[in-house]
Amino acid sequence: MVARASIYHLSKPSKLVMEANLPNKVKDCGLLWNSEGTALLANASSDVDETGNSYFGSTYLYWLKPEGKAKAEVCGAKDGQVQDVCWSPGANEFMLIVGMLPAAVNIYSGETGKLVKALGQAKRNTLKWNPFGRFVAVAGFGTLPGDLEFYDRTKDETITSFRAALTVDCAWFADGRHFMAATVAPRMNEGNQVAIYKHTGEQLLHIEFKPDTVAARHEDTGAGARTKTQAYLFAAKWRPRGREGYEDLPADPPRDGEKRVKGLPTATTPGSGYAAGATNAYRPRGAESGGGGSVAAMMRGEVAVPDAPKREMTEGEKGGWEVRPAAPALEEWEIRKMEKEAKKLQEQREKDAKEAEKQALRALETGEKDTKKRLKEVKKLLEEIEAAKDKDWDELTEEDDAMLEQETALREELAKLEKK
Repeated sequence: MVARASIYHLSKPSKLVMEANLPNKVKDCGLLWNSEGTALLANASSDVDETGNSYFGSTYLYWLKPEGKAKAEVCGAKDGQVQDVCWSPGANEFMLIVGMLPAAVNIYSGETGKLVKALGQAKRNTLKWNPFGRFVAVAGFGTLPGDLEFYDRTKDETITSFRAALTVDCAWFADGRHFMAATVAPRMNEGNQVAIYKHTGEQLLHIEFKPDTVAARHEDTGAGARTKTQAYLFAAKWRPRGREGYEDLPADPPRDGEKRVKGLPTATTPGSGYAAGATNAYRPRGAESGGGGSVAAMMRGEVAVPDAPKREMTEGEKGGWEVRPAAPALEEWEIRKMEKEAKKLQEQREKDAKEAEKQALRALETGEKDTKKRLKEVKKLLEEIEAAKDKDWDELTEEDDAMLEQETALREELAKLEKK
């Protein structure tokens, strides 16, 4: 069966208000209402990607507006995966990250479903609006290194860029000016931590969570009890409270000598530090060039094996904020294991790159076939139009009239297709 997203009103629950037919093979569909309850986003997903561009299936995002029964496809399988999408809590608009990485970061109108602003492309997959809809965190978490921007929607500028490595869960506080990033199990069983940042990027709190005792692993394989005891932090949440009592204040001014970037920094933004394909090692704030990182990051090949790290509190961290010491130096078998994992990761990346090149060639061939097919269809329609012109006016049918009205558009399309 073809899946459907349907809308009903509680005043007449038996009467359908509107619906949208979804593509074949859709397995799941998330439904997201805007804060006004006037527009709905239907984010449908499929395990199958018939375009051959992704291993992760296809996604289709639709905008629906019950008043007027308006609907539109925001993006489909050809645009790539929807990495994340969310409505602004302060305005009738939504933000979307879509496509293969680096993915497009865009803002759309909730009133029309159309593109309002394209912020560029970046290796990001996470969006978090603050409670007022003034700031939004645009981040690359999960399998990405943790690069993060706080974007000011009111001024269309990036307040700050930094890295919150290994983040699994994140959230804004109710004041809209403090942001928590946490590394929790079972997604990450090592390097568990909580960090609190100001909206300007300064780290106010950093606590590492480690077991009191760590069981040994097998010397050769690394397997053993330690994998079951290493996880220590399972959840980190703000104390719940509403926005009442807090003001929607503008961002603090930049420090002397700092200049904020308009829009979002991308691979082409000078000085952004996020060049496409870059794999710079993670360096914590204030760390030396040989600074540390977590064991998990090293095992993924993102960070070089460090010397035992030393870190002193900054002025902003003194006076009550506690910074606990990093993990101890690694054993020899752990280093061998990480080198092996890094080699496997590099081989997989090379394999993925070759597969992506093959898929691009297949997509190009498919596009050429589609162009030829459409060219043939347009020429046939124009021949039918010429035949209709030879008829007397009283012989023309409604279909003939409709076809004649399309002539100008078809000739323009023909010209474009022939150029291709």
